[in-house]
Amino acid sequence: MIGNLVEYFEQAESMRKTQSKEYTKLAKTLEVPFKTPEFASDGIATIWQGLRDKATQLATFHQEQAGLIKAGTITELTRLREDIKKHLKDLDKEGVQGSKKVGKRMDKFVKHPPYPPPLAPDFACGYSFFWLYGR
Repeated sequence: MIGNLVEYFEQAESMRKTQSKEYTKLAKTLEVPFKTPEFASDGIATIWQGLRDKATQLATFHQEQAGLIKAGTITELTRLREDIKKHLKDLDKEGVQGSKKVGKRMDKFVKHPPYPPPLAPDFACGYSFFWLYGR
């Protein structure tokens, strides 16, 4: 089950890396063609520059997200999977010994219960039900 989660997050990381590369390509294709003096500096050239900057920001964002997924989520899930495997191995190793101990304790318990059997109220002896169990 954890392996499935690790695979999912590895695919998510791969997707983020691919998106980052694609946004980088997109930013490189946008050249600011209106650098000549006949165009105002705050006109269409600014829009082109903004589009290129936004594509660069998105590329950086997706690259950082891929790094966070790899360093955080995938690393922790892998560590958790190894811890669970180790714990299961320990349980298998100690399981036989533990079952023998439980068997011995169960045999002792069945032969000699640790508590006396409950007393049945004996009305012939003069004890009343309310005296034994409270009013």
